[in-house]
Amino acid sequence: MTIYKKIPIILCVILLLTGCDFMLKPQEINVKDTVFTEYETMVDALLEIEDVQEISDYLYLWGQTKGLTAELDRHGIVVLESWPLSSENREFITLECEFSVENRQEDLRSVAFALAFIQNSSVTGPIRLLMVPYSPGNHFGSDHLNSKYLTSPFIKLNTKSPSEIIISEAGSWEANIHRNIKSVSPKYPFAYEISIGGITSSIPLVNDSDIPNAIKQIGDFLATCKSNGMILELAEVQGETHFMPETGEYSSTSSAIIIITQNDLRKLENMMIDLQNQIENEYSKIYPNISVVFTEVDMPPKVFSLEDTDRIISFLYTIFDGHYDFESQTMSLITSLSAENDRFNSSLLWWSDSDVAFQEMSKDLDVITNLNDMNYDLISRRAGWHGNPELPWINKLLESTKSPPQTTIVPSSLAIYQQRDSELEMVSFGVDLKDCEKQWKILSSFLEKQ
Repeated sequence: MTIYKKIPIILCVILLLTGCDFMLKPQEINVKDTVFTEYETMVDALLEIEDVQEISDYLYLWGQTKGLTAELDRHGIVVLESWPLSSENREFITLECEFSVENRQEDLRSVAFALAFIQNSSVTGPIRLLMVPYSPGNHFGSDHLNSKYLTSPFIKLNTKSPSEIIISEAGSWEANIHRNIKSVSPKYPFAYEISIGGITSSIPLVNDSDIPNAIKQIGDFLATCKSNGMILELAEVQGETHFMPETGEYSSTSSAIIIITQNDLRKLENMMIDLQNQIENEYSKIYPNISVVFTEVDMPPKVFSLEDTDRIISFLYTIFDGHYDFESQTMSLITSLSAENDRFNSSLLWWSDSDVAFQEMSKDLDVITNLNDMNYDLISRRAGWHGNPELPWINKLLESTKSPPQTTIVPSSLAIYQQRDSELEMVSFGVDLKDCEKQWKILSSFLEKQ
């Protein structure tokens, strides 16, 4: 059902002024200028809005002003259809992209490409464009898309992998590791806090780059202290690591308070200098605000028992963090660390595109937790999706990009669509502003042969 809502007058004026060029012939357009114009017009019009429905309204009116078949449903999903005269007996090719208020400046890049393409492409077959709202971590629009639009071939346009074809998304799991601990009075005279912070970036975790996790860094440092013969008590450990796959935003911080003897003071100072130099040399160019701070603090009233201290340090040293298996995009991330109210807790998030690799990682987690007398619970799971590169149309699309199929950990609507229709044939194709001409050519060449 088509629903028309009141749209701000300024959007109507902008769209009517930009709608006069819809009769341009495909051979006359400049792809880069056309895509950039769509993008800049949308950003200018939508930069200050706070409700995702306003983006939906804009896109719906855009389709109407361009003479396309346009539909807007009550969930904010916009459907545009182009029907060339020569395509009466041909099936639709479906393109899909998502948009949000939070990530609008990035999301609108794929939307701009899609709008320019459906309006100006030389493709002679019918094209259906689905534009679906979401918010980070909640692909609510995908749940409500009318099932009649889940038709093959189905091509999602993403902004994460320019000019590449993604044929699968790794599923994700989250586990909570825990252990009851005992508190005792400290025996040694000096208390020091070690903290690592300032690790913030927008570098996707899927890159092969070494991304430091402050929690793991603290754990490795404490294990090094023990292996160097230091006698220490542990009074506090805490840490938080946040990662948003949709945006690539990453931050990590962690700290620990240790109690040591006078004989180990000089050794600890030297080790801290080594740690500071190591982290500065390895990471300061990418993370200019990264910091390692070593501070004497007041003596805490309680510390963990010797056994609990050894178990916690051993766990933090042995637990896996980072890339576990590159081929299957299997990786893990320690996301939290705390020890309070006589309980140690840590959270582990991991992704895998391979059931075999996931089973191997699960076995390793069993070994690590059993070794350190800990338990864990799986508290959440998100399914991924898989396309079939052996399908003729997907194979042709891969050949046109001249690059191997890719796997991602970035959640998208495709996992929901595959849950709703397991027979849906789909891929995700990366588009951006910089190389839009190349991507336009790839997509046009492929669609013209369908």
